[in-house]
Amino acid sequence: MKTFTSIAYFMTIFASLVTSLTFAQTPSTEGEWSPVLNMGIVPVAAANLPDGRLITWASKFPDTYTEVGDGMTYTAIFDPTIGLHGQALPFTQTPTNHDMFCPGINNLPDGRILVAGGTSSERTTIYDPITENWTRAADMNIPRGYQGNVTLSDGSVFTVGGSWSGSNLPSTNGGKNGELYTPETGWILKNGIKGNELFTINDATEEEPGLYRIDNHVWLWENSNGTLFKLGPGEMMQRIDLSGDGSMVNVGLRDDDTYSMKG
Repeated sequence: MKTFTSIAYFMTIFASLVTSLTFAQTPSTEGEWSPVLNMGIVPVAAANLPDGRLITWASKFPDTYTEVGDGMTYTAIFDPTIGLHGQALPFTQTPTNHDMFCPGINNLPDGRILVAGGTSSERTTIYDPITENWTRAADMNIPRGYQGNVTLSDGSVFTVGGSWSGSNLPSTNGGKNGELYTPETGWILKNGIKGNELFTINDATEEEPGLYRIDNHVWLWENSNGTLFKLGPGEMMQRIDLSGDGSMVNVGLRDDDTYSMKG
């Protein structure tokens, strides 16, 4: 009898604890998640538009993905002002012939969205929120996906790294040197900024063998003097100079924080 009494007492305390944890949040001060919203597609990427809406898109198919081949881009605009929780507008289908799966993304100064690369693509495509159209821009010199992109204060775009290319294309891994884009010049290689120098031997031990992901999702910030500061994901921090052919200078390790992809 005592055993059952103890169990009943324990279950009462447990239920009270679960209840208190479940309802401890105060939505008015801490916020709360909306119900699930139907996007119409499975987005693989998103970007902010100047008017507060989001552009999202799926690659090749609206609800699935394959590594090989280019094809359609399925675009769904999410408008947070519609209804109580926002709403995705009906998606559109555009024959971009650009696999925009995990590309580099930039907000350009004029409000357009630049999308470069993806899975292992050299394509660049730009979305204009005024015309609601995707148009092709200059190809990169090096196919890449999962790279690091940054918009510079003069409106140009820099990219580096991005050796994820799918298991079917191992020969393209590594060697993803820097490139600089302007509408007037297209993409210009900066071979002094070497993708293979973005990481250390220690970083390689944190990932799969070989150059597969250790130069992906490069963290880039522009300094006030026009150079770039690369903070990760490799443990070695670096200062990047874009003048001429470009150059990189090591400026020290991030304490005990080693390789941190997607950090």
